[in-house]
Amino acid sequence: LTIGLSSLGSAERYLPWLEAGREGWLVLEPIYESLIMADPRTGAFVPQLAEKYEVSPDGKTWRFTLRKGIQFHRGQGEMTAEDVAFSYEMYTSDKSIASNKSILLGIVDRLEVTGPHELAFHLKAPDVTFAGRVSNGQFGVASKTYYQAVGEAEATAKPVGTGPFRLVEHRRQESATFEAVTPHWRQTPGFANLVLRRVPDQSARLAMLRGGEIDV
Repeated sequence: LTIGLSSLGSAERYLPWLEAGREGWLVLEPIYESLIMADPRTGAFVPQLAEKYEVSPDGKTWRFTLRKGIQFHRGQGEMTAEDVAFSYEMYTSDKSIASNKSILLGIVDRLEVTGPHELAFHLKAPDVTFAGRVSNGQFGVASKTYYQAVGEAEATAKPVGTGPFRLVEHRRQESATFEAVTPHWRQTPGFANLVLRRVPDQSARLAMLRGGEIDV
């Protein structure tokens, strides 16, 4: 499946907290998953990496129970609450350029890891938008162990997430090529490979679509 995009992201550095633009998330979403996702059919928020979540009666505490056994790419082991906490710390760190950063800093008082697959976000005040802040397109979970082992440069060049595709090649300002994770815990992709091509000019993208060079 080949998709033409106007951009491959503002920085083309594929760690979630190093991307500020929406089109960059089109490259990140095959790689990373979130606690919650928007159902593509209904738009309603449903669990993704989370198995379930609940909100306290006062609306200030969101507790998440993570699915067990979800594996990171490249043999980097199981996704746990420590990876979610690490990703949150990076999103709200000085390094972060994520558009979600200031909002998370404004509404979250603290994040508490209560078990290997359990965590709680304690908010400063009730916030009905919080589900969207930890959903796909806003909050991707990366491997803490991998990042700390290889460093930022390597983790950016060879990103590790739990998503349905692995990044296998990135040609800066040109393309990003992925291969399907088979099997994938959620749904094995219907395409063995995914190619995102940067074509800034809209008329050129349309001509490529008509000519069969891209599919979307």
